[in-house]
Amino acid sequence: MYGPASQRYWAISHARQPEGTPLEPPTNATFSQLQRVDAMQSDIIAQQENNSEQRQFVRVGCRLNKGVIPLDIGVVELRQARGLPSYNHFPPFRADLDTTYPTENIDDDEHAAQ
Repeated sequence: MYGPASQRYWAISHARQPEGTPLEPPTNATFSQLQRVDAMQSDIIAQQENNSEQRQFVRVGCRLNKGVIPLDIGVVELRQARGLPSYNHFPPFRADLDTTYPTENIDDDEHAAQ
């Protein structure tokens, strides 16, 4: 299975091949690295989904009468008390921007032989 980064690279590298070239996955190091990036991103997304269900409360130590007691505090209330927004400040990955490509082959006028 190929993720979005490796699919995009494969599409671009195949588009640069001559007409009639068979559709085969690239075998270079860049494609292998992008497959690893896709696998890591998939792991991050799975971990975030697990954490979002588990992180409704967080354990915080509070000092009371010269002793420290653990308290479970709701994450939403803690963010509000600290004046923080309700979203994560450090997203692990920013999604690619969608770009539009021509649906048909077009002539390359800029690089045509003069």
